[in-house]
Amino acid sequence: MIDRVKLTISGRLRQARNVAGRLLLVVGVLLLARVLWHFVQRDDAQAIVDGRAEGDLVARRDFLAAHVEDASSSLAGKDDQFAGEWSLVTLSMTALGAANVGFEYSSTVPADLELVDRCAEIARRPSVRAFDAKRWGDDPIDAMNGPNSHLGYLGHLALILEANRLLGGRDAELAALEPKVVAALADKLRAAPAALLPTYPNETYVADNAVALAAIALADVGRGAHASGNASGDARHAGPHAALIESTLTTWRKTLIDADTGVFVFGPGDRAKARASGAALTAMMLGYVDEPLALDQGKALALHFDTHVLGLFDALCENVGCSGAGDVDSGPLVFGASPSATGFALALAKRSRDVVRLGDDLATAEWAGLGFSLGGRRRYVLAPLVGDAVVLAAMSARAWDVRYLK
Repeated sequence: MIDRVKLTISGRLRQARNVAGRLLLVVGVLLLARVLWHFVQRDDAQAIVDGRAEGDLVARRDFLAAHVEDASSSLAGKDDQFAGEWSLVTLSMTALGAANVGFEYSSTVPADLELVDRCAEIARRPSVRAFDAKRWGDDPIDAMNGPNSHLGYLGHLALILEANRLLGGRDAELAALEPKVVAALADKLRAAPAALLPTYPNETYVADNAVALAAIALADVGRGAHASGNASGDARHAGPHAALIESTLTTWRKTLIDADTGVFVFGPGDRAKARASGAALTAMMLGYVDEPLALDQGKALALHFDTHVLGLFDALCENVGCSGAGDVDSGPLVFGASPSATGFALALAKRSRDVVRLGDDLATAEWAGLGFSLGGRRRYVLAPLVGDAVVLAAMSARAWDVRYLK
């Protein structure tokens, strides 16, 4: 009897070892496959910087074009404020990315402009602007000249409209709307205390103001004294809104730079602390306003927020020291690192032609999102649509100019 029990136990142990061995083998094969897949899908940062990555960028653009109608789909509930925000940001970043591609590769412009126009059409739908209307109590387009700022909606809409204009868009309705939106934003910002507009009642964020300022700067391209220039972020910017831009940046430099890190704070008052997600988006937008300032912000972000997750993956901490919790702006933190901040910071690496940094950050994005290409479209399997839009807009960041204006 005892011998039989020993044999049974011994058999079960052998069986357990066999199962464990098979599981380890499967895990090992999967890990090997994942490593090999990373090298198959890894972006060529040097090619991106040198303007030789048309195929990859177009594949990302085409995925967004195939799914832009799904922009309102998100992890938040359909009636949630954040669902509306993510929908609009998906549209504006898609338009920004498409315009960047068009200015890098002129042969792609017809498809780029078509996608931008679709983003503009979707963004103007009542269902897309409802999140902003709900917070302010009136419609952001119908009441754009009213007392409410509607910054969270109008800034992103203005970016889309500038992408349409500067790519040579001929839609009469968009052409008529663009100067109205820009004028409304400029008037509101000109009258704003401390050169900041509220996103919502009692909520003010620097990054949302930077989006509006980028749109205003882009609106000057091809107009007035700036007619032969470009939106490279040149500090010598000269155009119809030059004085407003100069005074706004002067005030921001004096009042909104975090003394410890040198980056723009998240917001005034109780939000006056440095957070990488807000600072990286602000810097990305300032690339279209004052490129030297944007690149200085990129250096400060790298100096104070850079981290290597598990010692391998380059990323930006949301907070100094990678401490604290994340939120809807930062995305889910991984050992304190923010996916949002890391994604926006791609724009700074691209503009500074930092091939190493761009490659490392894109490698992190690939590991986190699992890049996949099929049928001429490229996406991240594990990322929401807004993540694909942000990465395209950031990794392709560059100046816009007057070449398509007639």
